[in-house]
Amino acid sequence: MYTAGPWSAGDFNHHETLVNSKDYPIASVFSGDWGDEFPNVRLVKNERAMGECAEAFIETIVYGHIDERTAQSNANLIAAAPDLLDACTQALELLEVLETECSCKMLCPPYDIHNVNQTLRDVIADAIRGRPW
Repeated sequence: MYTAGPWSAGDFNHHETLVNSKDYPIASVFSGDWGDEFPNVRLVKNERAMGECAEAFIETIVYGHIDERTAQSNANLIAAAPDLLDACTQALELLEVLETECSCKMLCPPYDIHNVNQTLRDVIADAIRGRPW
């Protein structure tokens, strides 16, 4: 089960935007550098006394960068998910009628309605149950 639409994507604020339903956030989408963060300790000059002292900080290993335009497009696609699922479900219902009542070769060469229907079934199942990795 998923949260019913409509969902909407907000504008980016400090490298992050939320995809929201009517009542609560669905997803957070980031732009900028991405990677792993972990705590670390370094020695720094002690400003109040001689010598050095330990300072805790968060270190980041950067694996890549997502520009804001790409991140906004990702957020928009996530926000469209409920409508896309609905459209796929409606298209599958129509194509299943065509598959059983019409000759595919007459209607839609070079497409195979059975393969298109199976693709839609698979996509809808992935959306509802999740895609296995």
